[in-house]
Amino acid sequence: MHGSIHSRSIRQYGWFGLSVFVIGVAGCKPEASVVKLPPMAVTVATPLKRPVFETVQFSGRTDGSEFVDVRARVSGYLLKIHFRPGTFVIEGDPLFEIDDRPYAIALEQAEGENDRTDARLKRVNLELQRAEGLLAKKVMATEDYDRMVGDKNEAEASSRSAKAAVERAKLDLSWTKINSPITGLVSRELITAGNLVTADQTRLTTLVCQDPMYVYFDIDEKTVLRILQLIREGRFKSARENKVPIRMALGNDSADEFPYEGYVNFVDNRLDPNSGTMRIRATFENPMQQNSSVKFASGMFARVKLELTGPYTGLLITERALMADQGQKFVYIVNDKDEVERRDLRIGNLENGLREISAGLNETDRVVVNGVQRVRPGITVQPKEIPQPEHPKLKSTASKEAGPLPGGQSSGG
Repeated sequence: MHGSIHSRSIRQYGWFGLSVFVIGVAGCKPEASVVKLPPMAVTVATPLKRPVFETVQFSGRTDGSEFVDVRARVSGYLLKIHFRPGTFVIEGDPLFEIDDRPYAIALEQAEGENDRTDARLKRVNLELQRAEGLLAKKVMATEDYDRMVGDKNEAEASSRSAKAAVERAKLDLSWTKINSPITGLVSRELITAGNLVTADQTRLTTLVCQDPMYVYFDIDEKTVLRILQLIREGRFKSARENKVPIRMALGNDSADEFPYEGYVNFVDNRLDPNSGTMRIRATFENPMQQNSSVKFASGMFARVKLELTGPYTGLLITERALMADQGQKFVYIVNDKDEVERRDLRIGNLENGLREISAGLNETDRVVVNGVQRVRPGITVQPKEIPQPEHPKLKSTASKEAGPLPGGQSSGG
């Protein structure tokens, strides 16, 4: 029995010893060598130096330059509708027709009354001529003559009133034919034939003139103060006395393209105290095309851009190099030690895919333009310098637009 216990103990301690040996051998295994990766490759570019303008952009809505609610000027039953809804009409084109029979009868009555008053006036004039001869011969009393003069004046007044009634009856009869008051697009009919139309109340349809087209937008108080300052300095012309050029873009235009050119033709006389903005209106040509279409229609969303000052030298970088952190725009740059740094920026306008940098960059800074999502401040990278990426349109015209900048600098940067 003691022998079996002894042999079992030996086996247990033998396994324990073997385990200690294995662990000891494993602990003596050499560590794996760390492979040092080469620096990350990124693409960098220095900012472009180009002439830029101080501009402001706002959102607005297009609206027709003329808008008419078509209503009848006489009451009656609607007989005919002469237009197709949603089509282009010319001023004077027939739109609606009201039953004119009551007004034709009223005109005949007025003309009959006019004939009666004319006949009476003619008779009174003849009687007055005879009375003048009798008065000269002192055969007629003065009182009788005065009474005949009064009858003549009454007859003349009745004749004028009757003629006015004829003209009014003619107007009422003409107003049973409702024609287009302006040239433009007509909406649908708001009432169908057979219904009673009430004068000056019943809306029949609407008309809008789309050439020229207006764009209404609101500018903030800060911009108003800036414009007033520029006007005082003689650097901006007041839109109240001059045609100030402005550009517009629609919903299908890119963020930096404003293909339509117009001018400001209205500035409100006060700021809205509730919103702190001032209403502005610009006008744009919108002629009818050969296929009966126009460039833009009323009620469209529009973006407008207004240039405040002339060209000055600015630094521009590609839009895709910009990053954002809680509203703060920044870029990554590579310093002389090929280390990544963060630069917070104050940005300006977007021009052909290039963003103006108002503050935060120097013209010699190497901005990371490709690989910005993989870099972090403090890491070392392998920079490959390329020209600042530009919009294809800007590339094709860069050589044509290149020239001396303010301060004697070259647009080539």
